Amino acid sequence: MREILFRGKTEEGEWIEGHYYTGHRFRQGSTSDVYLIRNDCLEDFEVIPETLGEYTGLKDKNGEKIFEGDIVICDNLPTSNPQLIEWCDDGVCLAMVDKLNFDSLYYYTIEDCDKMEIVGNIHDNPEFMKEGSIG
Repeated sequence: MREILFRGKTEEGEWIEGHYYTGHRFRQGSTSDVYLIRNDCLEDFEVIPETLGEYTGLKDKNGEKIFEGDIVICDNLPTSNPQLIEWCDDGVCLAMVDKLNFDSLYYYTIEDCDKMEIVGNIHDNPEFMKEGSIG
């Protein structure tokens, strides 16, 4: 059974892992609807909604948890370019992405990749989304 876990980035730039829930929080006149609750201290952290990604249940070859939005390199794919982790109909996929409009062009299944290594994510490393970087 896969561990259900999410990751999101705070306005301060810290990545938080925990259980996702939505609610309303009022701070200095603004309202936010996205939170994570961290398992170890049961404190809630407001995160940027666009950075929210679900844990795939997989780890890379260094033992790091792989989340949606992570960029990985696979040892045995026909391309050596980094791949974007996304969900597809059959589960987790490695996506070759059209950098101009983010439409998926082709998907590899996780089974196509023997060993993955996280090299970044689309939120901290937007340079990966430039033409020719992914896929």
